[in-house]
Amino acid sequence: EYSLHMRAKLGLVESEAGDTELFNELFALMKSQEADYTNTFRALSNVDKVGSEDFLAQFAETSPALAWFDNYEKRLERESSEVGLRCLTMRATNPKYILRNYMAQHAIDMANQGDYSEVKRLRLLLEAPFSDESGLEKDTHPAPDWAQGLALSCSS
Repeated sequence: EYSLHMRAKLGLVESEAGDTELFNELFALMKSQEADYTNTFRALSNVDKVGSEDFLAQFAETSPALAWFDNYEKRLERESSEVGLRCLTMRATNPKYILRNYMAQHAIDMANQGDYSEVKRLRLLLEAPFSDESGLEKDTHPAPDWAQGLALSCSS
């Protein structure tokens, strides 16, 4: 199941022996450079539109990211899927918008003051997490400095 899920996130239909290593290398790269998980996978979903630019922009150091991307491209060459269809499928697998803790905390803070507008806005946003609607880019940003380490529970 894990391999199926990860291959879907990376747009891989066919299974190969080195796939798990490819996944693990990407996770290690994201961890070492503190790249945002959601934005990194979404950027890979858009290589048909902008090439590797958005993906490489997720990393502070582009050399290791480019090395991984080169291996990924070599792996994709062995796939029988067409680029546009693969990326379309990936965009349906990798959400652009997720509920981040700092967003939820902001909505909670506003609601505690009697203003539910942010709760309503987030509900609408999260009804279409795969949408490419423009003007909402701020909702894809990782946590700001003030929210580092913020943890919410489902009872929040």
